[in-house]
Amino acid sequence: MEIKKEFSCVEHCGKAFTRQIEVENDFQAALPAYCDDVYRIVNCCANSSINSAEISINEIKLYGKTEICITYYNESSSLCYVDFEEEFVKTVNAEGLSDSAFLSAEIFDKYTNYRVINQRRIDVHSSSVIQLTVYDKNNCPSVCSCDNSKLKIEKYKVADIFNTAKQKLEFDEEFTLPSGSEPIKRVVAFNMFSSLSEIKLIKDKALIKAVVSVSILYTADNDSEALERAEYSFNASKIIDSPGISDEDLAIVKLNNASLFVKAKSNSNDKITGLDVFGDIMADITFIKEKETELVNDGYIPYYQSECTYSDFSFSEAGKRISDNKSFNLSYRMPDDVEKIYDVSLKVGNITTGNGVIKAKAQISVIFESISKEISSFSGEEDLSFDINGFSDAVTSIYINSYDYTISNNNTLELRLNVNLEAYAFNNRTAKVLSDIFPGENRINMPALTVYFGKTNESLWDIAKAFSSDLTAIKNENNLQGDTLSSQRVLIIPKA
Repeated sequence: MEIKKEFSCVEHCGKAFTRQIEVENDFQAALPAYCDDVYRIVNCCANSSINSAEISINEIKLYGKTEICITYYNESSSLCYVDFEEEFVKTVNAEGLSDSAFLSAEIFDKYTNYRVINQRRIDVHSSSVIQLTVYDKNNCPSVCSCDNSKLKIEKYKVADIFNTAKQKLEFDEEFTLPSGSEPIKRVVAFNMFSSLSEIKLIKDKALIKAVVSVSILYTADNDSEALERAEYSFNASKIIDSPGISDEDLAIVKLNNASLFVKAKSNSNDKITGLDVFGDIMADITFIKEKETELVNDGYIPYYQSECTYSDFSFSEAGKRISDNKSFNLSYRMPDDVEKIYDVSLKVGNITTGNGVIKAKAQISVIFESISKEISSFSGEEDLSFDINGFSDAVTSIYINSYDYTISNNNTLELRLNVNLEAYAFNNRTAKVLSDIFPGENRINMPALTVYFGKTNESLWDIAKAFSSDLTAIKNENNLQGDTLSSQRVLIIPKA
């Protein structure tokens, strides 16, 4: 028996894979001619960022840079600062991706080690982890119509992660020290964190606004060269072109510090009381489109021993947007000789999702004065967690809103941290799709009516298919509303 069939291709944009990639870099830093010689290093830290990526047939190339920031004493016991930028490329094997593949990648610095070779050269080793998520289209052929057949169509709510974008939010701000402050001799350390204040989507464009908070340490231009601290906050924004997005879509934005530079500026009296703060933040945006999709799960041709073939179709089931403000009390054991803390900087990253929980690392860096009046540094790490019960996966971003701290009697730094979690949580599902159907060679002769003893929770579709009948006719004949039997009962099965 020849029958006319039509086929369609079901598509879904979703996660192909996620990987955590270790990055180990060794740098040889030679001090510029204008810098003083190194006597003792106070603090050495790395700030890495992923700037761009390329996807080819079987590999992914990630292009990034690492900024090495060093605060040190010179031979005159004055604090100094120097930084270096180094570029790196990381190649990742990735087979089986289509031309439609795209990705999201961010990097989290784990630790930095250094070795002073001589007064002008420092060898630095930095260890980081790249969180790489690759998305691709999943295509599945399906029967969409077939003459003289009965097809079972199910509706699913699907979340298509259909695009990502990476853009820099650049800033250049000028600040003046508060009235009464001592002029600046040298800027010796600085850090920043940023939080999302607004994301707005319109057709083919996204507006991102962020609040940037900067902390700057400097030595005062007086006999004591006392260490002072200044704080500033400002806004940064960017309009991003991204074809295919609309105001009904969802977006999760991850902000990563890309670069920060601080220059001291003189006033009209030749006193250094101004600061020029400039640099950029890298914004990684993931766009999500919720929609309803119809899938043909099963079928049969009445009066024939139908033969069917099936395929598995994997997709992300539409979940929900989660916005959660949460406070944490974290403890970091400090060295025993801490006398005074000058600055505490914090990073949150290395975000992972699994078993209904989002986990992250809160990494702290402290510059302090010891009992012997020397400036030193300390770093530590603690875990954060958020419950997303009922969901197995998520696109996630975590922002620092604020933090403060106290020191206990046993030299433990008690940190009070307030963060915002922005996530789109979902479950990954696999559905059966009817990929082809054949009538078979043997014709079935069915009586006009058949009596059948139905079981509790039995599917009416399965009954109709087994008796080569019709689902709607069975419902009408037996005065049934749902698609499954709520209890055992006798059914009258009419001929299709």
